[in-house]
Amino acid sequence: MLRQELFTPALPDSNKTDVTWSGLSGLAPSFAIGNAAATWKGPVLVITDNNEHADQLKRELNYFCPETAGVPVLSFPDWETLPYDNFLPIRILFQTG
Repeated sequence: MLRQELFTPALPDSNKTDVTWSGLSGLAPSFAIGNAAATWKGPVLVITDNNEHADQLKRELNYFCPETAGVPVLSFPDWETLPYDNFLPIRILFQTG
């Protein structure tokens, strides 16, 4: 991704198109995601490989996308289960309200 594209990152043309960004390091991914979320007319989903990366990304996005800008940053906690576990997580862990 070129430096100029960080301010106006590529977005899908329709709901059926995927866009992949590459070559970003440091805070650049969070900056690009924040700019994309500010211009996109719907939700932006970011999937990370682990909780540590998710927490770091959330902190960075909260910096680049303050709630006053109308771009809330939400995260979904993991269920702390492994793919081969034969049970569901305790219901209270993911119950709201």
